[in-house]
Amino acid sequence: GEMPPRLQPIARAEPARARSAAPMPVTSGAAAAGGGGGGALAEVSPARPRLLAAADPDPDIGAFGKDLTRELVAKYASADKMIIVSFVNTHYMDFARNWVRHLREGGNRHFLVGALDDGAYTQLRADGVPSFDMA
Repeated sequence: GEMPPRLQPIARAEPARARSAAPMPVTSGAAAAGGGGGGALAEVSPARPRLLAAADPDPDIGAFGKDLTRELVAKYASADKMIIVSFVNTHYMDFARNWVRHLREGGNRHFLVGALDDGAYTQLRADGVPSFDMA
């Protein structure tokens, strides 16, 4: 007998082929400068966009020093005195920027980020992220 319609096997479609942009041919530096290489082309990927920046920088963060203080915490704590605190070093700044951006996009302004090294502190402050130095 025939199977009921709801139990009929589903015809499998051929898998979709991944579309990829062709690599951008770019003349190598040596060839462009008239040096060797005979005008050879090097394959490079298109420029990668800058990772998520910390949206809506806080202009007031410059009023605070590098240390974690009661005043700094009080400025960013919620009305019920809650605050999210995280920390980052230079190597993980992309993750911190992404995290901050999503907190802000979700309406949360009650956070601080501790910098584990000078590079992270400099970048956090440049991005207007409420931060303090832990180095």
